[in-house]
Amino acid sequence: MILRSSNFLGLSVTDRGIACAEVSVNGGKRVVRRLDTFVPPKDAPLDKPEAAGAALAAFLRQHKFSASRAVVGLPAKWLFATERDLPPAAEEQARGMLRLQAERLAVSESGDMVFDYAGKTDATKPNKVLLVGVLRQRLDQVEGLVDAAGLSAVAVTSAAMALSRGARGGDQDAPMLVLGGHGAEMVWRHDGAPRMLRHVSGLTMNGHGPTNVGPLGSELGRTVTMTRANGRPAKSEILMWDGVGLSPAQVAELSERSGLQLRPSDATAMLGLETLPVALTTAADRAGSAAADAETFAPALALALAGADRGLLPLDFTRSRLTPRKK
Repeated sequence: MILRSSNFLGLSVTDRGIACAEVSVNGGKRVVRRLDTFVPPKDAPLDKPEAAGAALAAFLRQHKFSASRAVVGLPAKWLFATERDLPPAAEEQARGMLRLQAERLAVSESGDMVFDYAGKTDATKPNKVLLVGVLRQRLDQVEGLVDAAGLSAVAVTSAAMALSRGARGGDQDAPMLVLGGHGAEMVWRHDGAPRMLRHVSGLTMNGHGPTNVGPLGSELGRTVTMTRANGRPAKSEILMWDGVGLSPAQVAELSERSGLQLRPSDATAMLGLETLPVALTTAADRAGSAAADAETFAPALALALAGADRGLLPLDFTRSRLTPRKK
């Protein structure tokens, strides 16, 4: 269901800070109102949710964010994701099977975890879904931060997977590479549904931008080789969301090392957004560079859109489909 005339906040969380995007949805019109990045002060790190939440609330007021409903996206490095095969089964039966697998994974990972899954079950044929988990302690910290900031959490999900779900047009099976200050994330898709989520290391940062993409290219090449060895269809192209500002030479190097042609995305076009000039101007001023644009905030923008249309949520840890119904 799409709500009308509503503002939603997308919060893409990383170890370094939170990318914040406010989007206004009015019927079919989607307008970017505010973009900015919250960097926690030293005395209020993200692992201290009450202090960090208070600092976030002050930041949002100062920079004129008005939305109170937020969708929070977690980075891939915080998540455990594994593809699972399902036999033909009704939805409740499939959830029961996935619930048992999640319990076994939680024990093997030696942690109290919350799981949900991305994809759909099928009663007529075998199917695959992506089972995704997060440590309960990490989820509690995020929910505590949002609460301390005076916000209402619509959902807590994967930022990269929300971006893959919200992107319009193009090849819905094309793999996606999301680059940001926190590193790189890869989402592999099939029939429009995510089949793999992985944090890809190797992006060497220096100051505000990448100086060496060689290690990332090599790591991407290994990931592509692994996915092909696991029986996934070979792909020749990967959709890139460039939130760090790679040069054409760096894009070419990544393409050569990974064996895939990198196709740069257009965040506003692929997410169906209009952007108020003040939103990008403010973001550029804060970044100290006119190069700041919607691409940097693509995951946060996709999260905000998922607040207006829950059909764009790949999964939701706060309302997991694997939580047994209360009798």
